[in-house]
Amino acid sequence: MSAITFDPQSVRVGDRFQKTSDPLGRAWEVLHTFLAPNGLPHAHLVSQGRYGAHKTIGVPALLDRKFFEPLP
Repeated sequence: MSAITFDPQSVRVGDRFQKTSDPLGRAWEVLHTFLAPNGLPHAHLVSQGRYGAHKTIGVPALLDRKFFEPLP
């Protein structure tokens, strides 16, 4: 298995994404990025909707177009 490298330029604070399977089309904004204890890069996101839900997503999943689409 090859080592995963974290390119801090791949996801930046303020980047916005939409989950491809979300029928409501909610936008999620990156609050911060970090390396998890297992060495995998993650992003902490907040929903741009009125509830301000939070979630943490692995950066590879966030950049996978099967799961998320970048927003302008």
